[in-house]
Amino acid sequence: MNNKILEVRNITRTFDNIKCLDNISFNLYSGDFLLIAGANGSGKTLLMKHLNGLFPIKRSTIFFKGEDCYKKDDLMKKRVGIIFQNPDSQIVGLTVKDDVAFGPGNIGIKGDELNKTVARVLSEMEISHLSDKNPYILSGGEKKRVTIAGVLAMNPDILIFDEPFIGLDYPGVISVTKSLLKLKAEGRNIIVITHDLEKIAAYCNRMIIMSKGKIVHDGLPNELIDKVSDYSIRRPFQKDLKDMTWLT
Repeated sequence: MNNKILEVRNITRTFDNIKCLDNISFNLYSGDFLLIAGANGSGKTLLMKHLNGLFPIKRSTIFFKGEDCYKKDDLMKKRVGIIFQNPDSQIVGLTVKDDVAFGPGNIGIKGDELNKTVARVLSEMEISHLSDKNPYILSGGEKKRVTIAGVLAMNPDILIFDEPFIGLDYPGVISVTKSLLKLKAEGRNIIVITHDLEKIAAYCNRMIIMSKGKIVHDGLPNELIDKVSDYSIRRPFQKDLKDMTWLT
C-alpha cells in the first residue's frame, strides 16, 4: 500500500438538525487520483471545505501525514490547495502573473524566489504568454489554468478540484483535462469532485460515491461505475471505463 497522505476519521457536520456530513471516513494515499462523485446536495463540496480547514478541524478527525490537524487550520490551508468551480471567485490579480503571485506572496515567498516560482508554474500550465493579460478577460479554460497555477505556486501536497468542468466549452474541457493529466503524471495527489464522470473517470484510480452526506461506496472505478445511477448520478453513455473521456 502506498504511503498515507491524508486520513479522515468520522467527520460529522449538522446544520438545522440535519446531518449534512454523516460519519465520513477515508484515506488518501501518495499518488492517488481520487474521484468523489455525488449528486447536488450529497455533501461532497462541504467535505472539501473541511479538508482545507475552511471549517474548524475537530480533534482526531483529520490527519495529515500522521499529524492531528486539530487547531491547525492554517497548516491545512497551505498543504491542501483547492481549485474552486468558479474561477472568477478565486482570481484577485489585475494581471495573470500578479494573480499567481498572490498566494505564495501571502505565505512569505518574496523577491527572486517569488518571481521564479511564478515563472515556473506559468510554464507548467502553459500560460506564460498570458502573464501580462487581465485574467478576467480570458476564456473559461484559461481562467481555470490561471487558478490552478495560483494554487500550484503555494506548493500544496494535495490538490482538490471542485467541479472543474462547470461552465467550460469543449476547448476548455480539453484544456483542463490535459492539465489534470499533466499533474497526475507528475505524481501529484489529486481529488476531483464532480458529477461529470464521462470527462475524467477513465483516469482515476479510485472512486468514492457520496449520497445524503454519507460515503456509500469507496473502491475501484470499474467496479463502481454501474452503481452511480442508484444515487442520482448520470452514468456515462460509454460502455467501457477507458472510453469515459473527452480526449481523443
